[in-house]
Formats: sequence, C-alpha cells, structure tokens
Amino acid sequence: PSQVKDWIESLSANRVSEREEAMQRLIDAGAPAIEPVVQAITDGPAETTDRGLNVLRQLGLSDDEQIEDAAREALTQLASGDNGRAASRAKNTLQYLNELRQDRAISKIRELGGTVEQSTVNRFIGGWQISTTYDVKIDESWTGGGKALKYVRWLPDLRMVTFRGPQVNDRWVESLVGLEKLSIVELNRTSISDVAAKHFKTLPSLNQLSVKYSPLTDAAVDELKHIKTA
Repeated sequence: PSQVKDWIESLSANRVSEREEAMQRLIDAGAPAIEPVVQAITDGPAETTDRGLNVLRQLGLSDDEQIEDAAREALTQLASGDNGRAASRAKNTLQYLNELRQDRAISKIRELGGTVEQSTVNRFIGGWQISTTYDVKIDESWTGGGKALKYVRWLPDLRMVTFRGPQVNDRWVESLVGLEKLSIVELNRTSISDVAAKHFKTLPSLNQLSVKYSPLTDAAVDELKHIKTA
C-alpha cells in the first residue's frame, strides 16, 4: 500500500519520466492499485486524473478477467460520479473498452455454445450512418452457465436476445438489466418466475417481448404493464 501511494503521488511529478514510470508501476501492480487510483482520480489534480484513467484503461485490457472486471467496475463508478472531467473521460474509456472486447465476446459466446448473428444497416441519423447490431441466441447447448452471460453484455450494439431452455432462470434475465440498445427479448421454455418480470422495465429500448411456455402467473402483469414501449 505504501508503494502504491508513492506511485500515485508521482503521477503528477515534475519529470515526465517519473510520471510515466509511476503509471507503469501501477499497471503492473494490478488489482491492489485500482481502489487507490480511483480515489486519486476523484480528489487529485488534472494530471493525476488523466494518468489514473490511463492506468484503469490498461487494466481493463488485462488478460486476467478478475482485474479486467474490477477496472471496468471502477470506471463505471467514476462515470456516474460528481467529478465532471473524470466522469466524461471514464465514459469514453468504457466505450473504447467495449469496442475492443466485442470480438472477444463473440468468440466466447460461440465457444460456449451460443450463436451470434451480425447485421449491418445504413440509417439516416442527421446523415447517413452505417451501424452494426447483434442478435444472440442461447439454448440448451450453452455450457457457460449464468456466470458467462457477462459476454452478452460485452456487445455494445446488442439488439436481440433469445434464451431457451429450463436452465434459464431469473438471474439470466437480471443479467440483461440496463442494456440500452436491447429491443427484442424472447424467452422460450424457461424456468423464470414472476420476479424476472421486474427486470424488463429496465430496458429503455425494449419494444418486443415474447415469453412462451414459461411459468409466469397473473402476478407478473403488474410489472409487465410498466413497460412503456413493448
């Protein structure tokens, strides 16, 4: 901890070489550096903020998924914080990481038995723009369990999710919470309960919801009626 503290203080040192070395030391330190770096980004000078965010960005690219997840959680925390400069940079960093992790996510989903389909469309949004969307289907062939559903969240332009099979429970639905561009959800022959219904209203772009052969009761209607667009 004392070394981490010294390196953080050196992020705003007078010499560029000292600042660069301190940043690399923090990256090499991994997980133990994340919380102190977040605190320094929040309370420190602009130089510390910028270099601290670079540390988190590099840790967010780590091959160690625990370090990667911890760095992303830290960036998410900063993105919703009161420090405007740090929040804006953290959001941009998260977007950058999402784009880089996209190919890895597709590979992992397919490796674990899911399918990913990619579509490219030309849309007029203040001008013609080419955009890419993804549809994911996970059924009884899935070998990743609920934990590996995090790879679904790594697709920033996810449009549609299909979950099929008795292994699909309330936590699977909860894993979709907050996905901003998810517009279609299909659930077939699942084991979800009425508890899952409350999670659908957290999807701001949802406009089509299909639940078939799943044990929802009339009690779920109270939650489903709050979905404004589906």
